[in-house]
Formats: sequence, structure tokens, C-alpha cells
Amino acid sequence: MDVVEALERLGGAGTRSEVIAATGRQPFERALRDGFVERVARGRYALPTGSAARRAAVQLRGTAVLLSAAAHHGWALKWQPRAPQIAVGRGRRLLPEQRAAAQVSWVNLPASAVDGTVTTRVRTILDCAARLPFDEALAVADSALREGKVTRAELMRAVASLPARGPRRRVARVVQLADARAANPFESVLRAIALDVPGLSVAPQVRIDRNGRWVGRVDLADVDLKIVLEADSYEFHGEGELFEKDCVRYDELVADGWLVLRFPWTRVMTKPDWVAEMITAAVAIRREELALREELRLARLRLGRVTSSRDDQGRRRGPPLLASSAVRPIRVADHGRRATSKAPHSGGYAAWLAQPRGIPPLTLQTCTSRIVASRSWPLAEGKRKSPSSGWPTSCARSWT
Repeated sequence: MDVVEALERLGGAGTRSEVIAATGRQPFERALRDGFVERVARGRYALPTGSAARRAAVQLRGTAVLLSAAAHHGWALKWQPRAPQIAVGRGRRLLPEQRAAAQVSWVNLPASAVDGTVTTRVRTILDCAARLPFDEALAVADSALREGKVTRAELMRAVASLPARGPRRRVARVVQLADARAANPFESVLRAIALDVPGLSVAPQVRIDRNGRWVGRVDLADVDLKIVLEADSYEFHGEGELFEKDCVRYDELVADGWLVLRFPWTRVMTKPDWVAEMITAAVAIRREELALREELRLARLRLGRVTSSRDDQGRRRGPPLLASSAVRPIRVADHGRRATSKAPHSGGYAAWLAQPRGIPPLTLQTCTSRIVASRSWPLAEGKRKSPSSGWPTSCARSWT
């Protein structure tokens, strides 16, 4: 992979080890020597987006704003700006060649919002939240919190000072949902898509254990629905031990009952509607499974049975589920009410109980001197109830 492309997938900035892992040492050194990559801090490198914005701001006597300011602060972005984004004072006239060299906006910025030739960190986040799409703004806010030089409390105070009219609600949503745990813009954009899926509540970098043993830390997870969303980058995890580690983690998650969805970078960044459709379908499947489990649990409670057939020590407790086709039930209806259907003599009691129908009244049936709970069948014709016990006289006399 090209060095510039690798850095773009990392959000425009990354560590030396991350870039070399994706491109190799020689291409990285060559790109650094040719000026395609610049060193912004010890062990950290970036595309020259920030320096280009600073030069344009000096030439136009303006201020770098939005993504150009975010790149200057060293934050990772979903997309790099096509041209430097510069704000100049209202009423300023620019030559055509000056306009062509940058994305110019005319706005009067207060002195407290400017730091040299760029907007301050807090003002940059607020501007991005107000004017950029939600996923791009969330990636900027996540990266800013991850850097640690701005806090959520500072941002919330700045949001409170905004006028009630305007993009205040939009900005507040970005600030409230920003999370420093997001590893990169890839994960931030995937989380932005997942946050708009009804019924799903994901958190970034969730630790998952299985049988008291650490399995791994996943990109996004909904603990209640047991759904995992992974932002998969083959370039950074497709070789050697990392690939094997990812495969083992995936297998253990599936074996533990997690529903795992793995999304590549190109799909998340360029086809968000498809990603949202897949996540929505997964949520519907999982909710249907949970509803069925709850229905079975309630059915067992209504039938007076325990949820599990074994206790904590592994000993069997209670009568086993009716699964034999050789059992002939005594047809005794509770309170004389008639059921809508009969239980089959094949497929087992559990399969019959899982059929999507309403739960009929309780009944009793006997098999080799054991009373087993089941659904009701209508009384055979000619049977009459005992006035004292409520059972048919033919059944109240003996249990065989």
C-alpha cells in the first residue's frame, strides 16, 4: 500500500510503527524524504495537510478552520480536505487565483477563538460539529478527546454558551457522544452509523471475557444484545500473528453466543447505507431470538417447570421434558377450556413448545406414574368432572 493512502486510512496521522506495518520501511523513508509525509511529534507522522493550511492562512491573511485546523492540531480525520479551509473577515475581496487555492469562508472570528493562524481546539470542534456531517464531526471530536488536551467538560461549557437558536442541538449531540476510547476515525465512523440504528446501543473498545478468561477487546459491542461490530483492516491485521489472533478471537466470540459483524474500511467509508442495513438486519435477528427465549422461559414458568433441568452441581432436577412419541397423554383440560390445537406425537415436547402460537391453559398428563406438565386437549366425549376435585371421574380414581 502507498504511504499516503496508508496515512489517509489512519486519518491523516499515525505512529511510525503503524505506517511501516502497512507499507514497509523503505517506502516510508522515501515518502518522508520527498515531503509526502512530515514529522509532527516524536514517533508520530502526518500528511502535510496542516502545514499547507498554515501557509494558505498566512498568504490570505486569514485563519485555518474546520478540517484544516483539526489537521494542524494533529487530529485524525475521516477525509483530508481537498484544499486548505480558510476563513477571512467579512467584506474581504480576494483575487480569483486566491479563491482557487483554498476553500474560503467569510466570517468574523472573535480573538478568543483564534490561536495564531488557526482556530483553537475547542472552537475547531464546535465548528466541525456545526458544519460537517455527523460521522466526520464525531471522528474529529473522538480524536480531540483521545489526544487529552481538551476535555468534555470544556466542550460542554462551550456548548452551553451557544445561542439557543442555530446548530446548538447538533453540536451538543456530537459532544455528548464523543468518546476518547475510539481507536481511529474508521471506528468513529462505524460507531456513527451504528448510533443511528434503532434498538442498538454500542460502546467502543469493550473487553469481553469467556468462562472467566479474557477473550479480547472488540471495536464496538452492544452488551445487552451481544452484538459485536468490528472495523477490519486487512492491511494492519492481515499477516502473521495478528491475523491468527483475530481468527481465534472471532471463533471464541461466536462460541460464546456473540453475533459478530466485520466491516472493511471501504464499505464503512463509502457505503454507509449498506452498513446500516446490515446492522439493522442483525439487530432484528437478535431481538427475535431474545423474544423467543423469553417466550420459552415464560412458558416454562407457566407450566410450573424450572428453567434448567440441572442444578449448579450438574445433578438433574425435576422431571425431564416430554420428548418420546410413545407417551399417550390423558386428555384433561384445565377448567374445561378447549385448546386450539393438539400436541404432536413426534418432534418432541420442546419442538412443539417452540411453535409460534399463544400459550394454552395448563394441563396434567401421566406417564409411568409421573405427572408431567403439558398443553391442554379437549375432554373426550362422555367424560364428566368430579364435583369435588374438578377432575374427570375416570381419572380421579387412579393414576397409572
